[in-house]
Amino acid sequence: MRIAVIAIALFFSGLTTNAQKLNVDVENTRVEFVFTGDQTKGTVSGMQCEITFDLNNLKDAKIVGTIDASTLNTGNGGRDKHLHSADFFDVKKFPLMKFESTEVVSIKNEFKVVGNLTIKEVVEICSISFTYNDGVFKGTTSIDAKKYGVSPGKKDGNVDIVFTIPVIQ
Repeated sequence: MRIAVIAIALFFSGLTTNAQKLNVDVENTRVEFVFTGDQTKGTVSGMQCEITFDLNNLKDAKIVGTIDASTLNTGNGGRDKHLHSADFFDVKKFPLMKFESTEVVSIKNEFKVVGNLTIKEVVEICSISFTYNDGVFKGTTSIDAKKYGVSPGKKDGNVDIVFTIPVIQ
């Protein structure tokens, strides 16, 4: 009986995924954004990210990341303080922004990751196009900041975001 259990366990272990958890180089990870309504540019740091990825087995790929909302920086102290306030990101009440993938697919020479983006407890589906070359994920997406309640008044709420996420090999 014990041999049968071991044989079954070995059989099923052979069916497990080849996807591997990658070691993200947190120190060199970058997130840049442009608020297109007035061309305000900035960065967000403090990203923590877990990536499970295998080019040959995308169905088991998973990307989960959080960003410390208080690190939002536009290079203008007064504007940044206002963005951190309850008028926008309310970083004291909502300290983290989170993304969790639901699907990763290959499209020509790129990949598309679809998942749930949470900002201020508002969850919206987000699609990120990315490449993976030489141990670096580079991705782009656009979101409508109005949907998350972080866009000023009547201005266009479109925000273009660029991710650079190197992994340690």
